[in-house]
Amino acid sequence: MGKIIILDEHTANKIAAGEVVERPASVVKELCENSIDAGATSISVEIKNGGISFIKIVDNGSGLNKDDVEIAFEKYSTSKIRSAEDLTSISSMGFRGEALASISAVSRLEMTTKTKDEKEGSRILVQGGKVNARQDYGCPIGTTIIVKELFFNTPARYKFLKKDYTEAGYIEDVLTMLALGNPEISFKLVSNGSMVLQTPGNNDLLSCAYSIFGNTAKATIKVECEQDDITVFGLVGKPETSRSNRSQEMFFINSRIIKNKTITSAVEEAYKTLLQVGKYPFVILNISINPQMIDINVHPTKQEVRFSDENKIFSAVYHAVKNTLLGAQSLIPGSAEESEHSKSISYYDAENHKPMFTEQAKKSDAGSLFRVGLKNEDFGNNYFKKDKSYGQTDYFKKNESAIQQNNTSEAYENINILEKETNLEIQEAEPEYLPYKIVGTAFSTYIIVQMYEELYIIDQHAAHERVMFEKLKKDKKDGRQLSQMLLIPEVLELKHKEFELISQNIELLASIGIIVEGFGVNSIKINAVPYVFSKTDVKELLFELIDGLEEIGREKNVTSEEKLLYRIACKSAVKANTSLSNQEILALIEDMNDLENPFTCPHGRPTAIKMTKREIEKKFGRT
Repeated sequence: MGKIIILDEHTANKIAAGEVVERPASVVKELCENSIDAGATSISVEIKNGGISFIKIVDNGSGLNKDDVEIAFEKYSTSKIRSAEDLTSISSMGFRGEALASISAVSRLEMTTKTKDEKEGSRILVQGGKVNARQDYGCPIGTTIIVKELFFNTPARYKFLKKDYTEAGYIEDVLTMLALGNPEISFKLVSNGSMVLQTPGNNDLLSCAYSIFGNTAKATIKVECEQDDITVFGLVGKPETSRSNRSQEMFFINSRIIKNKTITSAVEEAYKTLLQVGKYPFVILNISINPQMIDINVHPTKQEVRFSDENKIFSAVYHAVKNTLLGAQSLIPGSAEESEHSKSISYYDAENHKPMFTEQAKKSDAGSLFRVGLKNEDFGNNYFKKDKSYGQTDYFKKNESAIQQNNTSEAYENINILEKETNLEIQEAEPEYLPYKIVGTAFSTYIIVQMYEELYIIDQHAAHERVMFEKLKKDKKDGRQLSQMLLIPEVLELKHKEFELISQNIELLASIGIIVEGFGVNSIKINAVPYVFSKTDVKELLFELIDGLEEIGREKNVTSEEKLLYRIACKSAVKANTSLSNQEILALIEDMNDLENPFTCPHGRPTAIKMTKREIEKKFGRT
């Protein structure tokens, strides 16, 4: 007798149920998606014991005709598609036709349903995949499904369920995602008689997010961007909303919750240098795209998708998030929320490789200390202009032509002149028509500035580090010479491992302005360093870059270059516990004003925090 047999329908249905129904949350997801496809504007979910003993889902959708009630529980029955060709343009949430059949195969299920064209509805009872009863029934328009004793006939699966509160948490997560992907629908979740979740269903994503996440939703910026027939809209969180995991990265394709590495990478790349290492953003993004560009028939849960053009998706998402963050009013922690989220749409100019903002988006910058430099016209013709030289670390800005021509003797002569001048008293200057006032410094590290009714505390090292990084990066992009030839080359002895690491990355180091060559056994000769350094910093700089090379390995790409530029900027920036004059502070703030992202240092730490006058008065009991 042969070993191969054909399984009976009952066993096959149980196996199919295992693919679709993993736990009570799977039941809620599948049935709520059916409600969404039925055009419901209100979906109510009630559960007991984490959904293991009782799940009730009520919607006000279109309902089922009497003729369709029984066939809806047959395997592969569906109203969403008619042929295999329809799989290339799916716009509905469900399409496989397995949900009702799979759920009823492992539970005791009751459904009542009615359409608007029928005088009375229908009621059907299904247990273990078999229809026990069916009758006409008086009920409102829509569908109500009650699922009891889930996995009553599959004890092996039942014993792997977790505690009731854990299963209830999974259900809450499912409804959270469905609500954020469909803010036009009101969702409600009641667990053991207590209200757990309720969204307004007013088609406002911010209101929906606030009802779920509370004050976290206030620290978000509305994003709406269009590129290559792909629309990206949603909310992106400010840096203070970041988390230590990706649990708050929520992505949707045509309102369907999905997981995709391309989209995740695009978002995290857009947040690069805004967040510290190990931190991940709070993001809710819904991507509207032609269904023919995606394949959602990849996994039974339909959460994993494939794109026909990954690069196009990456570009659209990256520029949508990046442009929104660059156009934000302020990313300074502690800032008050905007009176209303900007409704402007930002576009990406693919031909000129730069973002384009509407006038409303540009105006949203007003009121931030690090944006006043973009608004000179707001302060009249007397807006303060000054020499931007502020300290030896920025000295070589003055001598760029000599450096680029490798005129080392002139540069060396100027260094001697500078060393003589550094002891001269610098005249303080703070014109009264500046829109901000320097209050002072604290601990020779933090600059305190008042602007209108807000108090800013600036980390001078983090701020200067961002300035130096952006200057180095821009000069490199523009093809300008980063190297400054040393009058007397520096010889450095290394460990064999360090020597090998430098030897294998000579080209990478040269691309960021450091010219080295072998000089005997385990020794190198340093011929040039970036122009922001003086000779005394060379050894310390090289060891810092060796540490950086060990971190990034031997991958030679733009990312590697930027990571090394971070370190160069950090070593060249003014340090903490260094006193700055008002003139130097003013120059630093104006440099920050000119940057696209002045809000964090290259490592993601904030450059400033701020407090409002009202916040200070509250602490003193004045309000």
